[in-house]
Amino acid sequence: MNRPSYKIVLSSLAAISAIMVLSSCGEKKVVHPAAGSPAPKQGEEAPTNPGGEGGGGGGGIEIPAAPETEGGADQKSPKPLKEDSNSGYDPSNPSQIDEERFTKRYTGAKDSSGLLYTGSAPDSLLTFLRMRSEGKNIDSETKARNTKAAMSVLSARIDRTSDEFNIVLELSEAGSSKNYVLTGARSQNRVTALEVTQKTGTQKIEASIKCMDANRGCETSMLKLLIGEPGTRSVVRILFRDSLADVFANLPGKRSANPEYESMRSFWINSILNIETDEKMKEIRFKAFEVVNGRSGFEVQIWGHNGELMIYSGPLLAPEVGTKIDIQAESGDAWVNSSSNLANSVGSARIINNNGLGQIKLDLTMRPRGGYDQDAFKLTIMRLVRPILPLTERSIEM
Repeated sequence: MNRPSYKIVLSSLAAISAIMVLSSCGEKKVVHPAAGSPAPKQGEEAPTNPGGEGGGGGGGIEIPAAPETEGGADQKSPKPLKEDSNSGYDPSNPSQIDEERFTKRYTGAKDSSGLLYTGSAPDSLLTFLRMRSEGKNIDSETKARNTKAAMSVLSARIDRTSDEFNIVLELSEAGSSKNYVLTGARSQNRVTALEVTQKTGTQKIEASIKCMDANRGCETSMLKLLIGEPGTRSVVRILFRDSLADVFANLPGKRSANPEYESMRSFWINSILNIETDEKMKEIRFKAFEVVNGRSGFEVQIWGHNGELMIYSGPLLAPEVGTKIDIQAESGDAWVNSSSNLANSVGSARIINNNGLGQIKLDLTMRPRGGYDQDAFKLTIMRLVRPILPLTERSIEM
């Protein structure tokens, strides 16, 4: 992705906006356009579904509606379904968060208000797994058991290093919330077996995780859970997205008498102009979980070179039509060796848009302070997209 021209962006004093192009350890993080996947590097596995898994998900793909059972997929699956095309979708274009012409990725579940749980990427892996779990050959009892187990997952979080996976699951069990910690040393191949190392619940869980990036990375990974006793246990799949992100910052053009807002404003302007100072952004991480036929949620971590850390999280919900929502975002606590001065100066954060494809918009309002105005600004967070494996039964084998 090319760096935008800040001279053009900053030519209007009425509003200051720009896209931050982030990098980590000197490596350029590329957002692949909707036109399709780039050619893989030597030694990488190449996606084979043109327009399907490159980045924009354009040009439809065939999705086998094979059921998910303890023994795996039924090989006598119904006629494949055709998914809608998102041709023209650009995950790095912040204006597209407001467009209604693109097809969201849905988990298959709703919340109590009727909003739909969504995915967080333009690829079709979530839809592939959901359609596969809804095969006509699956018996109603097994389907109901799997769906109930999927809806029992309240939240899921992954922390990964080059050597290890650590996953924390929060499950609804017997009317209360229980936690399960799954860990495993990262395998040399794509699939890693996990072990339950801590738990407050009583369920038996077997788990494994698979790295789904086409380049053998693990920014997109798939967790498979077998919950319960053999013969009556449920199958649950959870997708994790853990990657860097771009951000589009929209700041009011006016200055403020509020010194806290002026510090926040300087932080973003320094970031936009890449001023030689530590008072600017270092990187943004976008972490999300997507339970097939269940809930989904995200966490955004905004890091500054000065050690400042702002964390915002919430459910990935959207209406069936449009992207506008109004949901309170949760603020995360500062970590060891991080500062929360900027985070503490924000009084409220709301999620006001979610396009179900990896873009969310936050509306942040400064906290009340003396007689100062409560200045507000908006951030559009856009998850960086990497190609994943082509959608076949082989690619999801575990």
